[in-house]
Amino acid sequence: MNYYQLFELAESPLVNKRIIQSKYFEIQKKTHPDFYINASEFEQEEAMRVSSEANKAFDIFMDELKTIGYFLRQKGYLEDDEKYQLPSAFLMEMMEINERIDDGEIENVRQEINRIETQLKQGVLNILEKDSILLEETEYQQIKAYYYQKKYLERILVRLVD
Repeated sequence: MNYYQLFELAESPLVNKRIIQSKYFEIQKKTHPDFYINASEFEQEEAMRVSSEANKAFDIFMDELKTIGYFLRQKGYLEDDEKYQLPSAFLMEMMEINERIDDGEIENVRQEINRIETQLKQGVLNILEKDSILLEETEYQQIKAYYYQKKYLERILVRLVD
């Protein structure tokens, strides 16, 4: 099931979370088991399936990184367990950040990661806001690079919490 279709959205790497919440509650109201007490077994199962898929879609769409990953998978630009090669300059910067974490500079690292994330997003924001119909091959590749870099940064943030 295509989650963009389920939520009646244009396929885009970013979604409006207010619209997602509204659509989610609309779907859940339509598929609530109380409305299917007298329905056939097939209709009950279909309502349950749609409700379950809406839950999965909601989880994805409420998280920017998951949404971008889902978008890229839908478009055939992302594969599970893909070995993506991050830019060497980015990896060098991450190596320095990891060394600073090892040295106990946690608060400075958080600020640095926030700065890097903001800078990365500003570089692709105009692309992320486009409908997929308007995207060119190079823009898909830029979104993919952003996705993997942001994913790397989030792993570092998780490490900071541990």
